Amino acid sequence: MFLKKKYRGYLQDLETSTHPISGEVNDTEKATTIFDGITYSKGASTLKCLLSVVGEQKFGKAMENYFHKFQCGNTELADLLQCIQEQTDVDMGQWRDHWIQKAGYNYLLPSILHFENGKKSLLIKQGYVNKLH
Repeated sequence: MFLKKKYRGYLQDLETSTHPISGEVNDTEKATTIFDGITYSKGASTLKCLLSVVGEQKFGKAMENYFHKFQCGNTELADLLQCIQEQTDVDMGQWRDHWIQKAGYNYLLPSILHFENGKKSLLIKQGYVNKLH
């Protein structure tokens, strides 16, 4: 089920109406209009990616700290990322810029290299697609 929903977000990322996962929300009326495949599906996929990069134990501790610290108040993305940053060496600013505040998606392009000695090697190049630019 998750993969099916994730695909919805990636399909919307192919459209010219694509947008970053994160955006400015000034009031609750605006908040009710921004939920789509990118926000939900790609957002959930990105959080799963972050969980695997940071590690389940460190991510869990960061979430525990986050919910305890902000249990009776409002927060921003920076607050969440700060709690995660306190638990890991992963640069949350760089991660945010690339995965949360950028529209588009990464892709992998595999190719097999054939050498004169008969050996083969797999080369994987990573690229980025962004319909906004």
